[in-house]
Amino acid sequence: MAPVVQEAGVDHLDLLGLPPASAMVELATDDASILRGVYVPASGDGPLVVHFLPSAASITTGVMGVAGLRQSLSFWHDLGYASLVVDYRGVGASAGRRDPRSLASDAWSVWREALARVDGDSSRIVLRAASIGAISASALLEGGAEPAALILIAPVLPDTIGAHAARDRHGAFLGGVIAPFLRSPSRVDVLAALQAWRAPMLLLLGDQDAYLPAADRARVVAAARLGGHDAVVLPGDHAQLVMRAYGFETDAYSGRVNASLIAEERAFLSALPATPQVPSGT
Repeated sequence: MAPVVQEAGVDHLDLLGLPPASAMVELATDDASILRGVYVPASGDGPLVVHFLPSAASITTGVMGVAGLRQSLSFWHDLGYASLVVDYRGVGASAGRRDPRSLASDAWSVWREALARVDGDSSRIVLRAASIGAISASALLEGGAEPAALILIAPVLPDTIGAHAARDRHGAFLGGVIAPFLRSPSRVDVLAALQAWRAPMLLLLGDQDAYLPAADRARVVAAARLGGHDAVVLPGDHAQLVMRAYGFETDAYSGRVNASLIAEERAFLSALPATPQVPSGT
């Protein structure tokens, strides 16, 4: 069975295809591994978006080997936002061993770097997390981080992602046999973090997401509503929604690059105080 944090990318990191003044970053982890990623400055004075990537994604090669992450970061730059994205431990350019239990500690290394980039003003940080990135973002909220806003795209739950992934990859019968032996890949409580969160949040869910099926989707929506937030359920499965968030649209027959924001995300960002207005159609 594939691990929660899947292998992706290559160990060579460069700045090709990124806007001028972009910089490589290196962050030390709790076990002295080095996380590597990039910082892309804003074209104006907009907030810093911290991107917590889905599984099978790396700054070196993109998302799921299809969506071009560098094109997406350039797009955010042109909108007036800075970006910080770092490969997970053991993935792509980052050293160490891949382990979902490291997601929380890696997230804190990234958060400290983000704070340094905004002179310690967390109100200038927006967290944008896709798939397993929701575990990273939730770890920060549990620990008291206070970003200005939170965007979650196709989140997964630590207590069920292993079982759902087993069924999705191995079928209902074999996956059902494997599932009882799988342990939660993280102690982070995503639902509790959503319930406690009071700042602006956008929650985008797929109506055909095998990694967050109907019962789990209902749990996520209920937790968000207890925190005073609504969820947006969009057509599509897990991979389709994640790739769409990084500028690649798919249908039953093909895919195409579309470096623009999901409409709901565009409206959410435009409504935030002291953020660049996102033009219609971007």
